[in-house]
Amino acid sequence: MPRSLLTALAVFAAPLAAQTISDGYEVATWSGFRSAAVTHTFDDATANQIPVAAPLFDEVGLKATFFVTTDWVGDWPGIAAAAARGHEVTVHTVSHPDLSALSIEEQRFQFEGARDVILANVPGAEALTLAYPFCVPGDRGLVEELFIAARVCSGQVDRATPVDFYATSSVIVGTEGGHTTAEALNAWANAAAAQGGWVTYLSHGVDNDGGWSPVPSDALRAHVEYLAASPDRFWVATYADVVRYIRERDAASVTEVSATGDAVVVEVTDSLDDTIYNVPVTIRRVLPEGWESAVVAQDGEPVTVAIVEASGHTFVAFDAVPDGGVVVLTRAGGTSAVEVP
Repeated sequence: MPRSLLTALAVFAAPLAAQTISDGYEVATWSGFRSAAVTHTFDDATANQIPVAAPLFDEVGLKATFFVTTDWVGDWPGIAAAAARGHEVTVHTVSHPDLSALSIEEQRFQFEGARDVILANVPGAEALTLAYPFCVPGDRGLVEELFIAARVCSGQVDRATPVDFYATSSVIVGTEGGHTTAEALNAWANAAAAQGGWVTYLSHGVDNDGGWSPVPSDALRAHVEYLAASPDRFWVATYADVVRYIRERDAASVTEVSATGDAVVVEVTDSLDDTIYNVPVTIRRVLPEGWESAVVAQDGEPVTVAIVEASGHTFVAFDAVPDGGVVVLTRAGGTSAVEVP
């Protein structure tokens, strides 16, 4: 079956999922029970994005999304290297046209042509997401066929579940958007945390590379360092991974299969296409009585786990991929609990 059809089926399956959560369990709104999701996107493949901006994220272990206009790319090896470091490289069309002026077939060329060039030049790329040129949406049916989400620039924080995955918001960075300082950029992340939502930043030029609405790299650096300094508050992730997390979170069923004095067995499932929707979601369960701590494995492999205090209870929190195999919580020696919001 073509990947485009699989994608469409996966997207339309999401609202039909019957979600069930066993008593005592909770699926985190954002990975790690953080307060907000934060995504940095860069459009057009301007000259300083890969050599100047990407390393700012690399230095603090954060990931960004690069929406490339494939006709404008001058450094495919550099873009491929950024993707190998975990950044998302995805579609901003072939030549950056106004989609409203194109036929459906012309739009298909812009989308599929860009996707195919990316897949040919960037090992491991998926090209599942789209940024509309000029923030003008394309044909809805075609976009849904080819992508799991698409970004506009309506200048607001998205809800924890966006109203429309094919018109998610972004905030314009740089001179044209009026966001040229770290303080201005930080304010949007703080707003997202206050709302429990998702903020997406939209950048083009970096310093003097000739791109539209340039942002000073020193401001971007200070802002990225600000995000990295609060890892328990901000979940900074690529555009595709945030979309996948939201869809998985909203579709996930968590079922406790069995519980003994020393082990708890859990199944985490959803109805989505596992070849696309495969990022871990964070789940917590009240720590069983008498347990001081726990180790957790999914399909026999250790997963991230923490013992946390929240809402007057002690929880074991862990990451699991829906449909990724049985999750087993095993009683372990005690560790110090940490406070979370």
